[in-house]
Amino acid sequence: MLLLLGLLFVVIGQCLAENLPTIVANKNFDATIEAEKLSAAIREMNTSNIIAIICSINNNQRQQLSEEFQKANSKNVVEAMKENVNTLLDDSFWKTMFALMKPSAVYDASYLRGALSSKLFPVLFEILATRTNEQIAELKDAYEEQSNKKQMPTTLEDDIKTGTNNETETVDEELARNDAKKLYSLSQKEKTDTVNDFNPSENDHEFNKVFAERNFKQLRLTFDFYKQVAQFDIEKGIKKEFGDANKAGYLALIKYLRNRPMYFADLLHHSVEAFPINDFDLIRLLVTRSEVDLAEIKRAYHLLHEKTLQQAVKATTSRGAFRNALLALLDGNVEVPKVAQKRQNSETAADVVDADEPANKRQKMSRNLTV
Repeated sequence: MLLLLGLLFVVIGQCLAENLPTIVANKNFDATIEAEKLSAAIREMNTSNIIAIICSINNNQRQQLSEEFQKANSKNVVEAMKENVNTLLDDSFWKTMFALMKPSAVYDASYLRGALSSKLFPVLFEILATRTNEQIAELKDAYEEQSNKKQMPTTLEDDIKTGTNNETETVDEELARNDAKKLYSLSQKEKTDTVNDFNPSENDHEFNKVFAERNFKQLRLTFDFYKQVAQFDIEKGIKKEFGDANKAGYLALIKYLRNRPMYFADLLHHSVEAFPINDFDLIRLLVTRSEVDLAEIKRAYHLLHEKTLQQAVKATTSRGAFRNALLALLDGNVEVPKVAQKRQNSETAADVVDADEPANKRQKMSRNLTV
């Protein structure tokens, strides 16, 4: 499993296709004015105003807001919120506000530390394999700073394994063919070699090497050639080849590579449909993707599940501040162009296929939703 975690740490920072966030920088933002408004809203426990202020700006602006708030109140926003917490309010609301007010790298580092200690491998993958090189560099600094504060001097490299992948989109067809043949031959080697000759760690090493050193477009082409060679998708090969822990990690990575919005739409579906609702994952996903690609994820969710993500949130959360905060992130502060809105409205459930079906049964949607 350690090798796979190392792989996840290096498969990062790829040049992704267009990102459609729901939250962007607010051009009308004034940190001093908003800090005054937020101070009053917290004193009065006016959650509607708190949501309107915090959810209408991006994370960089929230940090500016926090600085002005600190100057005016001699305490930061989170401290002020904790002092004024109304126990009658849903605790999930405050979790959401705290998450939004933390610097993005600090928030990721906190979750990563918890995921490492609890061996929450899906969360590890989500954070390590879906952030850019720049975000990972900031995360590493935040992780180390938290370690020093806890008097446990350690770096992220100490706990996992370091590295970065190139961010180019260059595709080499011959390399993809050779990689596909090599990966397929490893699974065939297991069937033909004797027990003494077969070395499962070699398979781990070779898979890790290919996944870590190739860019996303190169990997997708490799998957296509793998299917030509093996006559089945690479997912099937991995299911036959690896143990549960490594298998889950590789399959998650491939799902992300094939279609990023669909990958996150599936994660959100599992979070919002859980009983009781998985508020930790739901909050993390909406907060971290709101400034990246949440608009595309919403669209993928609608196509996959024949209802909007807003409808799903309303159906599974009770009325109140928590629901309103989530809806504010989903609705966002971005004006949707009429052309994009028309495109979204024209798509129907006919475009939807089961999220767990093999990739060849999902081609129609993949043409619309690409990484």
